[in-house]
Amino acid sequence: MIGISILTFGLGVATAPAQATGATQAYYSYSNEVYLGGNYMRAASGPTLNDTNFGGWNVSATHFVTPFLGVTADFQGDYGHAPISPSAQLANNPFVYQHLFFLGPQIRWHRSERFSSSLRILVGATDTVSNSDTGRIPPSTFGLYPSATTLSLKPGGTFDLNLSPRVALRLAPGVLLERQGGSFQRDFNVSTGIVFRIGRNN
Repeated sequence: MIGISILTFGLGVATAPAQATGATQAYYSYSNEVYLGGNYMRAASGPTLNDTNFGGWNVSATHFVTPFLGVTADFQGDYGHAPISPSAQLANNPFVYQHLFFLGPQIRWHRSERFSSSLRILVGATDTVSNSDTGRIPPSTFGLYPSATTLSLKPGGTFDLNLSPRVALRLAPGVLLERQGGSFQRDFNVSTGIVFRIGRNN
């Protein structure tokens, strides 16, 4: 429902008449954007474990069909250590990581010479690896979710501060929605980095 609401709102705004001046238009006449950034996620590695910090990378590419509507492919990796209870079978907190792959619409609902923002809802998969440190012992022994690939949803947005028509700084908050070990999980996610605009067509 969160993702549907975001998408519905974004579509409504995206169809509004453009108010861009000639100077503003110069920043958004490029048909493609490539984003490179770092990522932070706050998540639990098991159904009874506390949330912990994960860090990693985020790369995305967006092709804008119009100056307002684009299609985004998004790739993300997050890495951290799960805070398990002390165990004679495992001396240290196990290393856990996820690789995530998404595709979906991105709607640019505000643009000016200095700043732009977008809404997007991305659908894809999360590949979780929980057993890299546990050897042959099942991750569930330590309260971890099993290693698995699951369907995921990533609604969120982007906020870009233009440095030039071709380069911008980006802050991209979002929510990661997925099923882990048969239960529903909702995690906070935020990425920051640099956007490069290429391919002047729009």
